[in-house]
Formats: sequence, C-alpha cells, structure tokens
Amino acid sequence: MTFCAKRHNVIDRVVQKKALVGRARQRARLLQLPGDEQNNGGGDELVDMEALHTIWSFLLLLALLAFPQLFGVLLFFLLKGRPHFLAHALSFITPILMSIFFSWMIFIYRYYQAHPNERCGGPLLGGLMITLVGACLQLVFGVLAQVTLHSRTAVCGPRLKV
Repeated sequence: MTFCAKRHNVIDRVVQKKALVGRARQRARLLQLPGDEQNNGGGDELVDMEALHTIWSFLLLLALLAFPQLFGVLLFFLLKGRPHFLAHALSFITPILMSIFFSWMIFIYRYYQAHPNERCGGPLLGGLMITLVGACLQLVFGVLAQVTLHSRTAVCGPRLKV
C-alpha cells in the first residue's frame, strides 16, 4: 500500500467513530497534501450517500404508485372470464387499497417502529398526507387505466348474442 492509501484508510477509520467525528475531520484537513482535492475528510462520501438515499426515496415513492396499478391491470386480465363489471371494479379498487396499505406500512408504521417514543404528530401528519395524495393519484390513474383497458381489450368489446 502506498502512503496515501494508508493515510486514507486511517482517516476513514477515524471518521467512522462517532465520538471523534469533529476531530477526525480536523486531522484529515491537516493531513491533506496540497493539490490533493479528492480527500476532504470524508465529506464527499457523505454527500454521495445522501444523494443515493434521496434517489432511493423517490424510486420507492414511484414504485408505490406504479406497482399497484400494474397489479390492477394483471388482476383485470385474470378476472376477464368473470362478469365484466366485477373485473373492472376489482381492478380499480385493488390498487387504491394496496397503495393505502403500502404507504401506511412504509411511511407511518416503519417510522414509529424506528422511533417508539415519538410524541410529535408531525411525522404522522406527513405520512397521512402522503397516503391521501397517493390514494388520490391512484384514483386518477385507476380511471385512466380502466378507460384504456376498456377501449383496447377485446374482452370489453360488444358481445354477439346467439
């Protein structure tokens, strides 16, 4: 290992200790050589992890909206042999209920499981708002999906009476 690699390993180990975070960053700045822009005491890694966490949160939110709708469309094709209204009704209602359940589990239950002594109602209000907005979006996208399914599926076409 080179001197720079050893120095980076020592700095990373020191930064990971919670009690010495402030002093470790000071030491990293003192050990930083002129022209060594890549090492600023571990701050870039923290920013990169924050960006990854933000991207993951948005991906989770989009999946929370997309997965129930895809499940509803698949449910429609599964129920196409059943009465026509039942297939449309179940494939419209199921995504809304799934969205409410998943958002409750992700944004409310998981938060209060991680913070059992939380006394503030702000996180609960935020989780309920996300649940409400998600349910409203599922209503809108559900109507669009059902109209699209109705117009493009042969199952929904006029039936010949024999």
